Amino acid sequence: MFKKKNASDYLNEAEVLYKNRNYQNTVKLLDKAINLDSNLTEAYILRADCFIKLLLYEKAINDYSTFLNLIDTTSTNVNNNKQTKLYDNADDKYNNKKAIAYCERGYCKSQLGLSEEAFSDFQESINLNPNDVWTYYRRGRYYNELGLYKEAVIDFNKAMDLKPNFVIAYDDRGIAKANLGFHPVLLMILNYVYP
Repeated sequence: MFKKKNASDYLNEAEVLYKNRNYQNTVKLLDKAINLDSNLTEAYILRADCFIKLLLYEKAINDYSTFLNLIDTTSTNVNNNKQTKLYDNADDKYNNKKAIAYCERGYCKSQLGLSEEAFSDFQESINLNPNDVWTYYRRGRYYNELGLYKEAVIDFNKAMDLKPNFVIAYDDRGIAKANLGFHPVLLMILNYVYP
C-alpha cells in the first residue's frame, strides 16, 4: 500500500530536482505542495527561484510577495496570541529571509523595468540586512543598466567591502568606471591591484 504524499514530501522531492537544475518539474512538484499547504513558505521561495531561472519574473514576484505576506502574517498572528514567536523582527533569521526575498523581488522588478519598485525592494532588503552582498551587487548592476554609473560604483564598492574577493563586482565596477571615462587598461590594473 502506498503512503499518500504530503506537502513536505513534495517539497523535499522538489529540492532534489532543483539541485539538478530541473526547474520545470520542480515547479510542478511545488504546485502540488502548495495545493496541499498554502502556508508552506519554503515552497514559495523555491518556486520563485525556479521562475527566475525560467525568466518568468512576474510569477516570481507573485511568489516572493506571497512569501513576504505569509511570513509577516505568521509573525503577527504569533505575536497577537502571545505565543513563542516563530519570527521576531529582531531575529536575524527572519530579517535575512525577508531581505533575500526583497532583493530577489527587486531583481525581478528591475528585469521588467519597474525601476521605482525595484529600488524600493532593494532598499528594504538593505534595511533588513545591511551586510547582504548580493543586494548591493544586484542594485549596482541595475544602476549600470540605467546608466547611473556613479551610483553603481558606490554599490559595487560596498559589495567588495563586504566580500573582498567578489570578482564579478570588480568586473562590473570596471564597466561602470569605464563608462565614467576611466581608461579600461588602467581600470584593469586598479581594480585588481588597488581594490
